[in-house]
Amino acid sequence: MMNLFKRSATGLFASTSLLGHLVRGQIAALLVIWAIQHQARPALSLAAAAGAVIAFRGCPLCWTIGLVETLAQRWRQRRVQITSRASRRSANRVTRPASSRRNTLRDRGCPGTNSTSRASTRSDCGSRPVR
Repeated sequence: MMNLFKRSATGLFASTSLLGHLVRGQIAALLVIWAIQHQARPALSLAAAAGAVIAFRGCPLCWTIGLVETLAQRWRQRRVQITSRASRRSANRVTRPASSRRNTLRDRGCPGTNSTSRASTRSDCGSRPVR
């Protein structure tokens, strides 16, 4: 549960999780509302306002800056994951020479590959025309 409220290493006001940041904002907003409604008890009202400042990690503008930093951090992480996944896919892809592809099609008995052992129309020959 406390991992939700940790500070991020990348931003000044950013949180490690978006959910934790939103929960902190909700708690702070409720404390501010409570402090305004209970102004007749100044000690409790000031304590609630101080709790709101702690929950906001400063003022509401600081919380908003932290929200933007947290969203930017998540966007960066997601972009890095996508690019690393794409680079892994391209590194794992083996490019075969055209002669190898023709041999594979010939083994399947595809039309136009000089194979007379199978029928001339096959569904597993691929969508590209065979030369």
